[in-house]
Order: sequence, then structure tokens, then C-alpha cells
Amino acid sequence: MADELQEQIARFLPVLRNRARKLTGNSADADDLVSAVYVKAVEKRDQYTMGTNLPAWLNTIMRHAYINDCRTHRRRFSVNIDAPDVVECLVSQPEQERALIAREEIALVGQLVPAQQEALCVLVLHASDYEDLAKRTGVELGTAKSRVARARELLRDMR
Repeated sequence: MADELQEQIARFLPVLRNRARKLTGNSADADDLVSAVYVKAVEKRDQYTMGTNLPAWLNTIMRHAYINDCRTHRRRFSVNIDAPDVVECLVSQPEQERALIAREEIALVGQLVPAQQEALCVLVLHASDYEDLAKRTGVELGTAKSRVARARELLRDMR
């Protein structure tokens, strides 16, 4: 029974490693955590009932090991700010420019004829399709498509 449980635990190690990586944030700590889980699971194998949910049991051991490790070492969560993906997350574009562009776009839409404004707003703001646009505005499908196409063309020309 002990050998069978060890084999089952060993088969589940790659999944544990992925979860440990998410918890710890780096491969080295994840490997340490998975090793600790494996050792604790083998030591406590008498507490496991064969046929029950092994992944849940191992995840509980992992969670407890991780919390105990954090308490013991009083780790501060740190981030390598030189990593490309972190730098990308830390950089944000200024919001003011987006707001100004949105105001300009709204002003341009205001210059369209009312039928084109309605067609464009129903299609874009209400996330409708052309058939729904035609029904809402009471026009033929071709007319609805034409109004939107002309509105988009005029907006491109106004920029």
C-alpha cells in the first residue's frame, strides 16, 4: 500500500509543481515546496485513506506547508523588477490622452447626420449586429449597412 501511494503521489508531482509555482512565484521555492509536500505526505501516509481524493489531500498539505514556511521565514513578497514581463506590467499609459481622444471622437460623431449617428451608436454602443440595427431603426438591412459604412468613412475623413 505504501509503495502504491508513493507512486500515486509521484504521478501528481508535476501538477503540484505548477500550483507551487503559482503560490511562490519562482521555480526554486516551488521545487522546495513540492519536496516538502512529498516528504510530509510520505511521513503522514497513515493519515490518508486509499480511494479518497489524493489531489485534495496533497493540496491541503501544500497549503499548510506554504503558510508555515511563510510564518517561519516571515518572507516578504518580492518581485524582480528587471524581468521583462514585470516591467511591462509596471508601465502604464497616461489616461488623459485616452480621455481626450474619446472626447474628440464623440464630438466627431456629433457632426454626423442623425441617421448615421443613430446607426453607428446602435451598432457600436449596444454591441448589436446589422440585422438588429435594421430592426431597431426600421430600415432595410442594406440601408443600415450603408449608413454605418458612410458614418465610418466620414469619421476617418474628419480625423
